[in-house]
Amino acid sequence: MRASRTARERYASPIGFAAAIGCLLLPFVSISLDERRASATGFQLVANRPTFHGRYVQLAYAGEAETLIHHAAWPARLVLAACVVGACSILLTRRRARQAALWAAIAALVLLFVLRFVSASRFHPPYSSCRAGFWLCAVVLFAVAVWNVRSLRRDEDDGVGLGWPIR
Repeated sequence: MRASRTARERYASPIGFAAAIGCLLLPFVSISLDERRASATGFQLVANRPTFHGRYVQLAYAGEAETLIHHAAWPARLVLAACVVGACSILLTRRRARQAALWAAIAALVLLFVLRFVSASRFHPPYSSCRAGFWLCAVVLFAVAVWNVRSLRRDEDDGVGLGWPIR
């Protein structure tokens, strides 16, 4: 039983990060303005190749959808990088792996919400919305962070961990 628990603890975070990377294949963000629509999966944002459909009715809005969706490229790249770092944490020792996975998950979550805010406009229109891939990625990364916090708190009995008091 201890061997299966150790294996589960060892592979849980990398599998979670792999699932978060898989969420980048799903629709991530969409922006609509007049009849112009911009949408992208997470990997399309990373590659800076979103899809655009329609046209602008009012020329004053020309280029707004393109600008907002292109602002999301760098945060998407950094989210992918944080997920890769978190998945590679399996190569570290037990305590360091959990700490690296925790910080990678926190960084990726923060970057997801940075992506959310840079792809939104302060004015309406345009209308920006996060799609299923974004929210599923956020939930998976939050679960990975919680898993690692709990694992590190369990390690307090061994004298290693976060150094937080146990209740």
